[in-house]
Amino acid sequence: MKTQVEKISGSGLFALLFMFLVGSAIILPRGSVAGHDNWLSHLLAIIAGLGATMLIVSLYQKHPGLSFIEIAETQLGNLAGRLIGLLYAWYALHLGALVMRNLEELTLTVVLPKTPPLMVKATLFLLLIWIVYEGIEVICRCAQAIMFLVILLLCISYLLQASDMNIDFFLPLLDRGWSPVLEGALQIFSFPFGEAVLFAMIFPYLQKSKDASPAVRWAILIAGFVLLADTVRNVLVFSELSDRLQFPSFLAFSYISVADFLERLEPLAFVVWMLCGFLKISVCLFVCSDALSRTLKSNSSRTFLFPLGLLLAWLSQLHYRNQAEMYLFKNEVWPYYSLPFQLLIPLTLLLVSINKKSRST
Repeated sequence: MKTQVEKISGSGLFALLFMFLVGSAIILPRGSVAGHDNWLSHLLAIIAGLGATMLIVSLYQKHPGLSFIEIAETQLGNLAGRLIGLLYAWYALHLGALVMRNLEELTLTVVLPKTPPLMVKATLFLLLIWIVYEGIEVICRCAQAIMFLVILLLCISYLLQASDMNIDFFLPLLDRGWSPVLEGALQIFSFPFGEAVLFAMIFPYLQKSKDASPAVRWAILIAGFVLLADTVRNVLVFSELSDRLQFPSFLAFSYISVADFLERLEPLAFVVWMLCGFLKISVCLFVCSDALSRTLKSNSSRTFLFPLGLLLAWLSQLHYRNQAEMYLFKNEVWPYYSLPFQLLIPLTLLLVSINKKSRST
C-alpha cells in the first residue's frame, strides 16, 4: 500500500462506494423509529447523503490530488491538520470495529450459534489484513466482482416473495406525523450515507480527478435505491414487525419457499452480505492506516496494518455487551457522535477554502 502509487478508475470508486454504503446497513433495520413510514426516511436520507458527499467532492475538486488531511493542513495549518488526521483515523477505526461486531453478531446468531466468537473474529481479522495489505486496487476489484450479486439477490427476493407482500402494510401514511420520519432520516443519513466522508481519503488514488463527482453521485443513488427497496420489501412482508426484528432482511429470505422446492436461500444472502460488510471493514482499515501514515509522515501505511487490525478487533469486542446495546448505540448515539466527522469538519474546511480563495482574488 504505497502512498499515491496505486490508482483506481472511476468505475472502481463507484463499485467500492456502493459496497461500502450497502455494507452492514443491509443487514440491520434502518430508520426503525419511523415504523412503516421509514421508506420516506430513506428518501430524505438519500437526498441528504447526496448533499454531504457532493460537499467532500467539491472540497477535493478545489484541491485535486490532495487527501483530506493534506487539505486540512493547507487550510488550517500543520498542527490543526494533523489533529484532524488523528481524529479521522480514529473515526475509521471505530466504524470498522462496529461493522466487524455487526458481522460477528449476524454469524453467531443465525448461522453458527455454537461457534466460539474468537474463531469468527480471528477469521475476519486474518482475511482483513491480507486484502488491505494488497492495496486499494485489489479492494476495488473485489467490489466490482461482488456488486452485481447484491442487486441480483434483491431482484430474486422480490420475484420469489411477491405473493407474501401486502401493500396495505404501508397504511396509514404518516399516522404519527413527520417527526419520526425526520428522526429516522437522521439515523439513516448517519448510517450509512454520511460515513462516505471517509472516501475523501481515497479520492487522491483516482486516475482522473474528474471521475470523483459522477462516481460518487451514482453510487449514492443506486446504493440508496437498493437499501430503500430492501426496506420496502421488509415492510411489505413483516409490516411494523420488521423494525423489531434483529436481522429482518435475513429473516425475509428464510420465508422464501416456492412449491416446497426452491427454499432455504438465506445462506446465499448471508455469504453475499458478509462480503459486503467485509469490504466495508477493509475500506475502514485502509483509510485508518493511510490517515495515520500521512499524519505521521510515514513512507508506508503497511507498517500500521497489523497493530491497527488488532486494535480494531479488540474494540469490536469491547464496545457492546449484547445486541440491545448495539442497536441502542446505532440509533441513539451514532447519529450525533458522527455529525462532526460527517458534516461539520468538511463544511468548515470548504468554507475556509472558499474564503481564502475569495481573499486572494
